[in-house]
Amino acid sequence: MHSSESVNLNLLNKFIKDKIKAKEAVFDTPTGILSKRNGFSGIPEIIKQTEEEVIVLFKKPIK
Repeated sequence: MHSSESVNLNLLNKFIKDKIKAKEAVFDTPTGILSKRNGFSGIPEIIKQTEEEVIVLFKKPIK
């Protein structure tokens, strides 16, 4: 079985359906976890969000 959707997108859509805010849910995806580990724990900017695509800019916190 093959799916063209990414794990990140599937998880984000699930979290949003579970009523988690998108800006919080992005940190629970594989990419979000790695971003946070690498210091990108500031408020993310969601550039595009649809059921088929999400584009997120992870940011370092402002000091």
